[in-house]
Amino acid sequence: MRAILAAATLIATAMTAIVPAHAADNFTSGNWRGGAVFEGTKFVQCNMWAPDLNNWDLMFAMTQSGDFRMGLRNRKIDMTWAKLFGQKLAVRMQIDDNPVIITAFTAASATVASTSIANLGWDKALRAGKTLRVHTGKGVRRFPLAGIDPALAQLSACAAKHRRA
Repeated sequence: MRAILAAATLIATAMTAIVPAHAADNFTSGNWRGGAVFEGTKFVQCNMWAPDLNNWDLMFAMTQSGDFRMGLRNRKIDMTWAKLFGQKLAVRMQIDDNPVIITAFTAASATVASTSIANLGWDKALRAGKTLRVHTGKGVRRFPLAGIDPALAQLSACAAKHRRA
Protein backbone atom coordinates (compact mmCIF):
# COMPACT_ATOMS: atom_id res chain seq x y z
CA MET A 1 0.00 0.00 0.00
CA ARG A 2 2.82 2.39 0.86
CA ALA A 3 4.52 1.59 -2.45
CA ILE A 4 1.33 2.45 -4.36
CA LEU A 5 0.92 5.70 -2.41
CA ALA A 6 4.57 6.62 -3.03
CA ALA A 7 4.21 5.87 -6.75
CA ALA A 8 1.04 7.96 -6.97
CA THR A 9 2.77 10.86 -5.20
CA LEU A 10 5.76 10.60 -7.55
CA ILE A 11 3.50 10.61 -10.62
CA ALA A 12 1.49 13.57 -9.31
CA THR A 13 4.71 15.49 -8.59
CA ALA A 14 6.09 14.72 -12.05
CA MET A 15 2.85 15.84 -13.72
CA THR A 16 2.88 19.09 -11.73
CA ALA A 17 6.42 19.80 -12.91
CA ILE A 18 5.40 19.25 -16.54
CA VAL A 19 2.37 21.57 -16.45
CA PRO A 20 3.55 25.19 -16.95
CA ALA A 21 0.62 26.88 -15.18
CA HIS A 22 -1.71 25.60 -12.54
CA ALA A 23 -4.65 26.88 -10.52
CA ALA A 24 -5.02 27.07 -6.76
CA ASP A 25 -7.26 28.74 -4.17
CA ASN A 26 -10.36 27.89 -6.18
CA PHE A 27 -13.63 29.61 -5.30
CA THR A 28 -17.26 29.45 -6.36
CA SER A 29 -19.82 32.22 -6.08
CA GLY A 30 -23.17 31.48 -7.72
CA ASN A 31 -22.49 30.74 -11.38
CA TRP A 32 -18.95 32.18 -11.12
CA ARG A 33 -15.88 29.98 -10.71
CA GLY A 34 -12.36 31.23 -10.07
CA GLY A 35 -8.95 30.78 -8.54
CA ALA A 36 -5.30 31.76 -8.55
CA VAL A 37 -3.05 30.87 -11.49
CA PHE A 38 0.65 30.16 -11.06
CA GLU A 39 3.53 29.43 -13.42
CA GLY A 40 5.65 27.17 -11.29
CA THR A 41 5.63 29.01 -7.96
CA LYS A 42 5.19 32.50 -9.45
CA PHE A 43 1.75 34.09 -9.09
CA VAL A 44 0.36 35.20 -12.48
CA GLN A 45 -3.24 36.21 -11.81
CA CYS A 46 -6.51 35.36 -10.14
CA ASN A 47 -9.30 34.77 -12.59
CA MET A 48 -12.98 33.96 -12.60
CA TRP A 49 -15.42 32.97 -15.28
CA ALA A 50 -19.07 32.20 -15.83
CA PRO A 51 -20.05 29.78 -18.55
CA ASP A 52 -22.81 31.12 -20.76
CA LEU A 53 -25.01 29.83 -23.53
CA ASN A 54 -23.88 29.39 -27.11
CA ASN A 55 -20.33 28.32 -26.18
CA TRP A 56 -19.27 31.76 -24.84
CA ASP A 57 -17.66 32.28 -21.43
CA LEU A 58 -17.20 35.65 -19.75
CA MET A 59 -13.98 35.95 -17.75
CA PHE A 60 -12.34 38.49 -15.44
CA ALA A 61 -8.79 38.53 -14.08
CA MET A 62 -6.67 40.56 -11.68
CA THR A 63 -3.02 40.20 -12.56
CA GLN A 64 0.16 40.28 -10.51
CA SER A 65 0.84 43.80 -11.81
CA GLY A 66 -2.60 45.03 -10.71
CA ASP A 67 -4.34 45.06 -14.10
CA PHE A 68 -8.06 44.25 -14.18
CA ARG A 69 -8.90 42.36 -17.38
CA MET A 70 -12.00 41.05 -19.09
CA GLY A 71 -11.96 38.14 -21.50
CA LEU A 72 -14.27 36.25 -23.80
CA ARG A 73 -13.78 32.59 -24.61
CA ASN A 74 -15.39 30.54 -27.32
CA ARG A 75 -14.11 27.04 -27.95
CA LYS A 76 -15.52 27.09 -31.50
CA ILE A 77 -13.46 30.01 -32.79
CA ASP A 78 -9.81 30.04 -33.81
CA MET A 79 -7.85 33.24 -33.24
CA THR A 80 -4.44 31.71 -33.83
CA TRP A 81 -3.62 34.05 -36.72
CA ALA A 82 -4.88 37.10 -34.85
CA LYS A 83 -2.61 36.12 -31.95
CA LEU A 84 0.41 35.53 -34.20
CA PHE A 85 0.03 38.87 -35.97
CA GLY A 86 -1.11 40.88 -32.92
CA GLN A 87 -4.38 41.87 -34.56
CA LYS A 88 -6.90 43.74 -32.40
CA LEU A 89 -10.63 43.15 -32.34
CA ALA A 90 -12.84 46.22 -31.83
CA VAL A 91 -15.63 45.40 -29.39
CA ARG A 92 -18.58 47.48 -28.21
CA MET A 93 -19.64 46.77 -24.63
CA GLN A 94 -22.45 48.06 -22.44
CA ILE A 95 -23.58 47.33 -18.89
CA ASP A 96 -27.36 47.72 -18.61
CA ASP A 97 -28.23 51.23 -19.85
CA ASN A 98 -24.79 52.77 -19.20
CA PRO A 99 -22.89 54.37 -22.10
CA VAL A 100 -21.47 52.07 -24.78
CA ILE A 101 -17.70 51.64 -24.59
CA ILE A 102 -15.57 50.63 -27.56
CA THR A 103 -12.34 48.89 -26.72
CA ALA A 104 -9.74 46.73 -28.46
CA PHE A 105 -9.47 43.07 -27.49
CA THR A 106 -6.29 41.10 -28.14
CA ALA A 107 -6.14 37.35 -28.74
CA ALA A 108 -4.64 35.78 -25.62
CA SER A 109 -4.91 32.27 -27.08
CA ALA A 110 -6.63 30.51 -29.94
CA THR A 111 -10.00 30.68 -28.13
CA VAL A 112 -9.67 33.69 -25.77
CA ALA A 113 -9.60 37.44 -26.42
CA SER A 114 -9.07 39.92 -23.58
CA THR A 115 -8.71 43.61 -22.79
CA SER A 116 -7.83 45.74 -19.80
CA ILE A 117 -10.85 47.31 -18.13
CA ALA A 118 -8.88 48.88 -15.28
CA ASN A 119 -9.32 52.44 -16.56
CA LEU A 120 -12.94 52.22 -17.70
CA GLY A 121 -14.44 53.20 -14.34
CA TRP A 122 -16.69 50.15 -14.43
CA ASP A 123 -16.22 49.05 -10.82
CA LYS A 124 -19.62 50.19 -9.51
CA ALA A 125 -21.58 49.56 -12.72
CA LEU A 126 -20.16 46.04 -13.08
CA ARG A 127 -20.88 45.12 -9.44
CA ALA A 128 -24.46 46.42 -9.65
CA GLY A 129 -25.12 45.41 -13.26
CA LYS A 130 -27.67 42.92 -14.46
CA THR A 131 -26.51 42.35 -18.06
CA LEU A 132 -23.33 42.95 -20.03
CA ARG A 133 -23.91 43.30 -23.77
CA VAL A 134 -20.94 42.63 -26.04
CA HIS A 135 -21.02 43.28 -29.79
CA THR A 136 -18.10 41.89 -31.78
CA GLY A 137 -19.52 42.52 -35.24
CA LYS A 138 -21.17 39.11 -35.42
CA GLY A 139 -24.16 39.82 -33.20
CA VAL A 140 -24.72 40.92 -29.64
CA ARG A 141 -23.97 38.51 -26.81
CA ARG A 142 -25.79 39.09 -23.55
CA PHE A 143 -24.02 37.93 -20.41
CA PRO A 144 -26.01 37.87 -17.16
CA LEU A 145 -24.10 39.46 -14.28
CA ALA A 146 -26.12 37.82 -11.50
CA GLY A 147 -23.98 37.29 -8.42
CA ILE A 148 -20.98 39.16 -9.80
CA ASP A 149 -20.54 41.47 -6.78
CA PRO A 150 -19.59 38.72 -4.26
CA ALA A 151 -17.58 36.94 -6.98
CA LEU A 152 -15.55 40.11 -7.68
CA ALA A 153 -14.98 40.48 -3.92
CA GLN A 154 -13.51 36.96 -3.87
CA LEU A 155 -11.44 37.73 -6.98
CA SER A 156 -10.03 40.86 -5.31
CA ALA A 157 -9.25 38.96 -2.10
CA CYS A 158 -7.52 36.22 -4.08
CA ALA A 159 -5.33 38.72 -5.94
CA ALA A 160 -4.49 40.69 -2.78
CA LYS A 161 -3.51 37.51 -0.96
CA HIS A 162 -1.17 36.25 -3.67
CA ARG A 163 0.38 39.63 -4.52
CA ARG A 164 1.55 39.86 -0.88
CA ALA A 165 2.95 36.33 -0.83
